[in-house]
Amino acid sequence: MSTVLVVDSDPKSRGALAALVRTLGHRVLEAEVGAAQRLLRQGEVEVLIANMRLRVDGDSDLLHLTTELAPQTRCILTAEQASADEYKAAISRGAVDVLSLPVDQEALGQSLSRALESSHSGGFHGSLHGLDLVDILQMLNRARRTVTVIVGGKAEIHLRDGEVVHAASPGFAGRPALREILMARGGSIDTVPAESGAPQTIDLQFTQEMEGQF
Repeated sequence: MSTVLVVDSDPKSRGALAALVRTLGHRVLEAEVGAAQRLLRQGEVEVLIANMRLRVDGDSDLLHLTTELAPQTRCILTAEQASADEYKAAISRGAVDVLSLPVDQEALGQSLSRALESSHSGGFHGSLHGLDLVDILQMLNRARRTVTVIVGGKAEIHLRDGEVVHAASPGFAGRPALREILMARGGSIDTVPAESGAPQTIDLQFTQEMEGQF
């Protein structure tokens, strides 16, 4: 049974969302922001669900807090009205999803499934749906991840300690492949453990490489 932490400053809203998560078969913890920090430090929370407007200290939010205290915990954010830019920013910073309030049970179930899948595998699975792939790569770069990103089931971008070292797509390799992959505006995206022995066909630092592609 997976452990899900529901965080909200409003007890009524927190309780309603927690009840919804329980109906999906998960163990649920409820907390306000202060208690959430203690629970995250214990390392037992697999998924955090929190309102994206909640703040910890000043401008810091729960997504940032979770990344700092429990990087293995996946985050699902909620909001009454999230703009396209807010959604894009949240996903690029590592959120699994941003759900509209009131939360739909089916959408919540799908988001929890994706969150737990990525939590157990250490990777990410989702769809671009207009998101900028560069934003996702920036997130991996900041986290210094060594990982393979698979786009559309065929193209691959290999990162080592957050730096892009190789890219491959049908008919291309290296920087030409990376340029073609970055032009994608749809399709699936998955991260998997890095393959050993992947060639190094790209040797620029991340910021230099991204600037060189546009």
